[in-house]
Amino acid sequence: MRVSFFLLDYFLKAGRTPLEAKFKADPFSKLAWAGKGFNLRSGGAVNLGFDWSQSYADQRQHYKGYERITATAAYSNILATGTEHPVTLNAHLTFHSNINNYRYDPQMAEMGNIYKNRDIGGSLAVNGNVRLGGWLNQLDYALSATVARQVDDHSDLVHSPNGVVTYSRENGLALGRIFNQRYRSSYRIEGVPINLYLQLKTGHYFRWSDTRYTNLKVGVDYRMDDNRGEGFTYDENNPPQSLTAQTTRPRSYKDIPALHNLSAFAEARTAWQFGSTSLRSEVGVRLSNLFLNKEKAKQSSFMVAEPRINLEYIFLNRDNNSVFDKLSVTGGFGISNKMPTLSYLYPNTAYFDAVSLNRVGSGENASMGLVTTTVVPETQNPDLKPANALKWEFGLNARLGKMNGYVTFFHERHKHEYGYLSHPITLRFRKFSVPSGSTNLEFDNPNVYYTYNGIRQTAAYEDATELYMWSQPFNTSRTEKYGIEYSWNFGTFEPLRTSLNVDGAWFHIKRQAENDSYNYVDKLYPYVGLMPAGNGSISDRVNTNFRFITHIPKAKLVFTTTVQVVWYESARSIYEDSKGNPVYHLNADGTRYTVTPIGFYDVDGKFTQWEASMAGAM
Repeated sequence: MRVSFFLLDYFLKAGRTPLEAKFKADPFSKLAWAGKGFNLRSGGAVNLGFDWSQSYADQRQHYKGYERITATAAYSNILATGTEHPVTLNAHLTFHSNINNYRYDPQMAEMGNIYKNRDIGGSLAVNGNVRLGGWLNQLDYALSATVARQVDDHSDLVHSPNGVVTYSRENGLALGRIFNQRYRSSYRIEGVPINLYLQLKTGHYFRWSDTRYTNLKVGVDYRMDDNRGEGFTYDENNPPQSLTAQTTRPRSYKDIPALHNLSAFAEARTAWQFGSTSLRSEVGVRLSNLFLNKEKAKQSSFMVAEPRINLEYIFLNRDNNSVFDKLSVTGGFGISNKMPTLSYLYPNTAYFDAVSLNRVGSGENASMGLVTTTVVPETQNPDLKPANALKWEFGLNARLGKMNGYVTFFHERHKHEYGYLSHPITLRFRKFSVPSGSTNLEFDNPNVYYTYNGIRQTAAYEDATELYMWSQPFNTSRTEKYGIEYSWNFGTFEPLRTSLNVDGAWFHIKRQAENDSYNYVDKLYPYVGLMPAGNGSISDRVNTNFRFITHIPKAKLVFTTTVQVVWYESARSIYEDSKGNPVYHLNADGTRYTVTPIGFYDVDGKFTQWEASMAGAM
């Protein structure tokens, strides 16, 4: 048996190994691991491992840490060795579970809140290759499947209840429950994520001449992500407190369709030799299709293409100069896309509850709560697009003896970044009046009846309207970023066994909103302004990092000292159109800059186009 202390994460080895135990500890985390490998008489090997880990990165928020055990078993073998097509097989089976499920925090306990978390699951990963022979050298395969059950149990004290709460999921007036004193609310978030991944890859090595070759790889992969958990559930008689006007209802993750993503890719790496110089290229493309449930997402699929190219021309080396071991020009171009997540594709239905009656009395049937619910059933965005990023760069890469480094200029353009846009909604409801001392309250939709001084009466009401906002997934913003990144390693100064690395960057980042947006003040203000797109910010930063790394071999220690210098930093707000022209202007009296709205909605839901004569009249 061998015991060692280490600073790198452990990994499960393949093949016969002695019994090993490893331990890692620092002020924020601890890890212990033991493992052993066995050769099987029938061929192949089995490796077993077990570990315990604990991490509390922020002691002020102890409940965000974890304590977990993991058990791993691996099998490796080469099958069909006596044939022309041997198969390598590597299989890894992993089980994990957290322990110490209660997440305790003094501040949470002081507020009467209890949080419990459970996370248990397993995964199977299989990979290897099949020798094909002929034009295709081999077929690489990889398959993985994971399943887990993750449960968060919360029990909170609601100190300031919402008043009247309803469980209705339909438009209209309904009885609600009155909460006029604090109570305990328990709710659960249960997820059962299921993930499946499959990849097949093959290729061919072309040797065109002694100075030129191409390594071609092509393949396909498939990914499925699903969740079969019960989602957000709670006791509707003691609901959690809603912190916004848009209230919640229980929703099962089973109602959300699974995501299916199918991709095909190709990559070619080529090298040319031109005398004492050389050119290397890497060209690739990936085609991906995300399949959607058209009925629920209002779209059937997303299809994207992601090309990329990287070039390096080495024009100085040891063969053609006495100064540089290597000096090359590098360049690259690529397009990438980010698919929307489930929360953007299948958002929750929006519910708004307006209190129509909140009457608390002491007599017989003297209390009643009524709520008018307004439902926005379709909060999906049929025009949602994948987020798109385009990047290109060029630079220099150099090596002189023990020193090496690079400098790179880059430019990135991101568009259709994800977010949420708010839309106005007008709630129309009745506000009933019931005099104090009334009894025998009765609700017969749409009227309320009560008895007062022995007389049966119909409750008076007034029609009320209120403005609120509901959120919809959207491609909300774009970002342009360019700058220079650099790094230089001065090598090791042997007398002190210390190396110096200097790196840094200049960044210029411009972010802007892509869409017109609504300016909502609150429900008491009877208008919601529609503002033009283009608001955002510009920031610049120039910094340099000096990193000293000192080795003490006898003590087996490494010390790293980093000094960061921020030479320049700035940030400012902007409001520009797509051509870079300012949208704001100086107001009539010359005292401030302002942005003219496109128009506004009033409390009745009527949109009015903005006119110059309206300035200062509202």
